[in-house]
Amino acid sequence: MTFRTSTGFIIGLSALILVALNWETVKSLIGSKEPSHLATEVTPSLPEPMEANEQGPLDLPKDRRQEIAELFAKDQFLKALTLIKSELALASITEDYRNWLERQKPTLFTSLAWEQINQKNCDEALPLLEKSLSLRNEVFAMKGMGYCLYNKRMYWQAEPYLRRYIQQAGPDYDASLILADSLESLSQFEDAALILSQALEKATLTDEQRKSLQNRSTKMKAKLEESNYQTIVETDLITLSYRPLDHEDIAGWVITTLEETMEELEIDLGLPRPNNPLEVILYPKQTFSQVSHGPAWATGLFDGRLRIPVVNRRDSSYLFELARTLRHEFVHGVLTEAIGGRKIPTWFHEGLAGLMECPGMCDLQPLPLNRDQFLPMDLLEGSFLGLRSTEVQLAYSQSFYLVRTILKLEGQSGLRLIIENMQQNSTANSQQLLAPLTNPPNRLLQFAKKNWRAGLRL
Repeated sequence: MTFRTSTGFIIGLSALILVALNWETVKSLIGSKEPSHLATEVTPSLPEPMEANEQGPLDLPKDRRQEIAELFAKDQFLKALTLIKSELALASITEDYRNWLERQKPTLFTSLAWEQINQKNCDEALPLLEKSLSLRNEVFAMKGMGYCLYNKRMYWQAEPYLRRYIQQAGPDYDASLILADSLESLSQFEDAALILSQALEKATLTDEQRKSLQNRSTKMKAKLEESNYQTIVETDLITLSYRPLDHEDIAGWVITTLEETMEELEIDLGLPRPNNPLEVILYPKQTFSQVSHGPAWATGLFDGRLRIPVVNRRDSSYLFELARTLRHEFVHGVLTEAIGGRKIPTWFHEGLAGLMECPGMCDLQPLPLNRDQFLPMDLLEGSFLGLRSTEVQLAYSQSFYLVRTILKLEGQSGLRLIIENMQQNSTANSQQLLAPLTNPPNRLLQFAKKNWRAGLRL
């Protein structure tokens, strides 16, 4: 999300309220312990230890059900699967034992997949989920498939899995939210509104969840109304929705602006093109607040889609500011996809988006007068929504300053190294994020703070 300060500096909140592609958001909805209760969903009780006289003839191998169950209880799913494989390879096991071993495989594949999902690794999770579903209609495997396909923005494939999950398990908060969001991307606004209404009627919800779904239901109905006035143009980079009567004259310009931005991101930063087109939606300004999940003052929003309010002006000054907003939100979208929605420090997300607002990268904007304070890094790494109003502008200004510091000390190659590293490794804090650089993280941060207080423009 972006807005302008009195100095003209763009402030963005996009990385803080991601909905469609934010692992942390969806993980908090689904819960990191999803796999651990699958045992009770599929096998109501763990088997009792086998007695000696229950083992059968002495030439049969020891029945290892209890050992497998204990591995499951300890979340050692891969070890349990490996043991099952070795047991099934034995020729002299009873048919009852063989059937029991086969019945455990879908649960274990699903559990192992959810372990990967909670590590933000859908590429590894999807084959495991497919194996589970090939053996049995495992309900949590359906949910996992729906989520991972949704995370990859393969909404048309995610939809049937999420629908099957809800049909079998009943509507719950997170599955309904993800399905409704998928249907929105498929322009099925009426169905999306219905899914949200059904969740409000039938799902077991906390007060906070109910309030959230009520808000989303209201917004979805507004989106349904707005969709009646919109047309869609798709390229291999974006899907652009807009009102022909209001925005036909700038639709081509928006596509060109974002194509040029993507070319810069590829050349300057090594960011790959999205696998599927990013959604860009233009709204009349008076409609924007009715459909968006951000505050009324926002001049742009990324919540998994770029939502941009457009006023009835076409002078060069306005188009310059509109281009900056488009580029800012687009950087959030491209970066989020490149890193698989992994959590990264907010200051880097916002600082990079601010840097790339301008063709050729933005110069530093005028520094705020209150430069004595440099916010602690833990505040700059987390959500800015929790900051006091006096800290908000500082947070965005300092985010931009930190990225400019990296650019000064390490050059574009430093930014490329960070982006390359965050596509492969956890970079949830500043130390991890800055680890690939020549300058030690603490030295770089101290350099930034010192020059900030001195008012040095980088």
